[in-house]
Amino acid sequence: MNIPQFFRWTRIRKLGRQRFNIVFGVLIFGFPVGAALVAWFSYLEGRISSWTAAVGFCPALVGGYIFGAVVWTITERKYRKMAEQLIGATDAWQPKPIEGGFAPLVKEFVQKHKQGGKPAEGDGGETK
Repeated sequence: MNIPQFFRWTRIRKLGRQRFNIVFGVLIFGFPVGAALVAWFSYLEGRISSWTAAVGFCPALVGGYIFGAVVWTITERKYRKMAEQLIGATDAWQPKPIEGGFAPLVKEFVQKHKQGGKPAEGDGGETK
């Protein structure tokens, strides 16, 4: 996870897990997949029936919810790891307030990684 992804996920995670699963998993992923399956089954049968709609949409919507849950879990792990690297928070759910905001920390983080993870010159590796 890079810095822009970190801040994007900070905003997205405010939706909460259930809403994320419904919006991103079911509506954005499951619904289009279901529509494509219905179109495909209808093409194969030569007509649209309630069976093709049920077989197309139901598994796609359930699969979309599961897909959203998996994406949430993976992204949340990456977020917590990045939060720990950026602010030293072991509990990324409730990071402690930081004087001066994230900007100095992000700048320091980027400088460290540009130098292969070594502290910036004159830094000595200590944190304030």
